[in-house]
Amino acid sequence: IVRALLSLELDEDHIKLVGAGVISPLLEMLAESMEVKELSLSALVKLSGIHEIKKLIADAGGVRLILDLMFSSHLRTVIIAKCSEILKNLSSDGDGTKFLVNENGMQLQLEPVITNLLAYQQNLMISDIVRRPALHALLQICQSDAGLVKTAVSASGVSVILPLLDDSNQ
Repeated sequence: IVRALLSLELDEDHIKLVGAGVISPLLEMLAESMEVKELSLSALVKLSGIHEIKKLIADAGGVRLILDLMFSSHLRTVIIAKCSEILKNLSSDGDGTKFLVNENGMQLQLEPVITNLLAYQQNLMISDIVRRPALHALLQICQSDAGLVKTAVSASGVSVILPLLDDSNQ
């Protein structure tokens, strides 16, 4: 079913209808094998760019699951990259931290998220397919909350980010 969802070319209205019924099962699939995780995350990347779906993911507790996978050190790069893309999607379009909540709508602790996103930028051994969307998410999150900018700066964020501005690969 997930493979079929990924191959469908749907307009935004149809994606909203389909997405509403599949978010919970897709999130449940994150506890399965690597192949199933990857398929589920691929579908979530496709769906997470739509405002209404972002809310469904957040309401289902999906943000915590995505962050836990993203910052897990024992997963394949492709899994972490998809989580990074989802985080980028959840924070994009001016949404910032709006959907970075638990299933009860309470704001997640974002300081560790900022610290981990900065660590991705600092570690040149991490693939650009992880670092680019993570940087985008970091910027979107910090733009939406001045307090998180202070967290980033105090975590040596400026010294991490400034060199990236000169790096054409970023």
